[in-house]
Amino acid sequence: MVNREELRLLCKRLNLHHLSKIETFDLEIKDKLDYVKYLLEYELHEREKKVKKQNRLSSHLPDVKEIEFQGIDKWNIEDALKFNWLKENRNLLLIGKCGKGKTTVAAKIGYAAIDNGYKAYYLKIDEYLNILKNKEGQKEKLAYARMKDADLIILDELMYLPIEVDDILLLYRSIMNLSESRSFIFITNRRLEEWVNNTSDLHVMETFKDRIMNRSKQIIFK
Repeated sequence: MVNREELRLLCKRLNLHHLSKIETFDLEIKDKLDYVKYLLEYELHEREKKVKKQNRLSSHLPDVKEIEFQGIDKWNIEDALKFNWLKENRNLLLIGKCGKGKTTVAAKIGYAAIDNGYKAYYLKIDEYLNILKNKEGQKEKLAYARMKDADLIILDELMYLPIEVDDILLLYRSIMNLSESRSFIFITNRRLEEWVNNTSDLHVMETFKDRIMNRSKQIIFK
């Protein structure tokens, strides 16, 4: 008879830590290969659950319980949750007035992306710019590493307040670089034609706006 504690110790030595904590090894599986397969799948499943939990905690996403939004058709959300745009490194642009639920929808998409094996990271525009400007700081360095490791970056409050030309150029360069291998969700409460009112250099803003619109699907909250 196999000693169950010895079996648990072997699992630990093989780094099968979840399997070492399984409630019982006495399973009603007669076929030996099916039994081994079940145990290995159990370990793999528990590892994936742990990774998803860690990715949720490190995503910086706001907590959302029930999805509440106005002025948008349900099919838009259902289509976004298929993640074809994410597989193709395309972006989403959520546009609408404050209080329409843009951030809630973006967070729901972010959490669903994590549940589908992707990594997501959420920032407001001021946090994003601070990270870009202070990448050598300890806190900013960690945030930048998480941002670069993400498959999806959610950037909130874009053009919420007036922005300096230097900051627009910094945003432009970083988004050009990062969007080559990942997707963005841009959240803004201003219509695109209003963005030119947020800076002193209309040409730079138009260039930046064109870059944002390129390969981005617009979802408008009415």
